[in-house]
Amino acid sequence: MSTRYVRIIALIALFACRPTGAQASPFNYFSSYEAPALEVADIDQQKPYTETLTGHIAAQSAGKIKTIKGFLDGKEAFSRTLNTERCGFKFLVSIKKLSDGPHTLRIEATDSSYYPQKTSQEVSFSVDKNPWSVSLTRDHFEVAQGRTLHVKLETTHHLVS
Repeated sequence: MSTRYVRIIALIALFACRPTGAQASPFNYFSSYEAPALEVADIDQQKPYTETLTGHIAAQSAGKIKTIKGFLDGKEAFSRTLNTERCGFKFLVSIKKLSDGPHTLRIEATDSSYYPQKTSQEVSFSVDKNPWSVSLTRDHFEVAQGRTLHVKLETTHHLVS
């Protein structure tokens, strides 16, 4: 066989035996059909926040993730430019200027393909900057069941039991 036929057979074998799947394609930049996977963690929706909101973001994409942005009630709060398939980081957002009540944080991840794919996730949280107030309901205390002191309190915020 001539070297020309050997090269043709080698090329056919190379294309026939190439791995399949989104990770194996060198053309993910142009043809990524899957949006990045995104996860937001460590934000307690039951807990009221006062000064800062902290959490973790994890994202991955078949191509590369270009940007991750955070929007607090529709306004951009932070932005990070990346060039990686996977990322994870902690974020910190000041909420001192927000009013008391419910708010929404939306995180968007965009891949770097020719036709960018976007994924977003919304997380609700509440802000409560009112100071805590605790008062005793009685002016005397009772000792019951041996050495147990029973005290009743009134508070402006819910106490975890």
